[in-house]
Amino acid sequence: MSKNTSSNAFRRIDVDQYDEEKFMDDQTDQGDTGPDANNVNNLLMGGKAVDALKACLQNPPVRTKDASVKEKATLLFVRVISTIKASEISGALQSLSVEEVDTIMKYIYKGFSLGLDGQQCGYLLSWHEKVAAKGGMGCIIRVLSDRKRL
Repeated sequence: MSKNTSSNAFRRIDVDQYDEEKFMDDQTDQGDTGPDANNVNNLLMGGKAVDALKACLQNPPVRTKDASVKEKATLLFVRVISTIKASEISGALQSLSVEEVDTIMKYIYKGFSLGLDGQQCGYLLSWHEKVAAKGGMGCIIRVLSDRKRL
């Protein structure tokens, strides 16, 4: 037989906290400001384009929701890759880690989504070819499936 109780404390439990399918947004605004533009510009003026590329990859704004910060970082990246000659792309990619190669691919796809002019899209396409050759299909899949986007 069931026992009649007057307690209704069980009704105050949040059962949604135990749901595995509950979506939680990982993108919280943590104040990412993107790469240090002054440092990147100084490296570009000094003729150190590969070092400027590495500096551009140090702090990608993937955890911020501010679209203008992401756009500024992407335009800075496009400016950096436009200074690197096509014959030097493979050499520049050889010194990068897998995470940095994935970050380059994130910047490339963000650059495509911005609708840049033809010359800048040409740089992005040539870099995409070389980055895809180095990172393989896994690089593309990791970038497209990652929630932390530019």
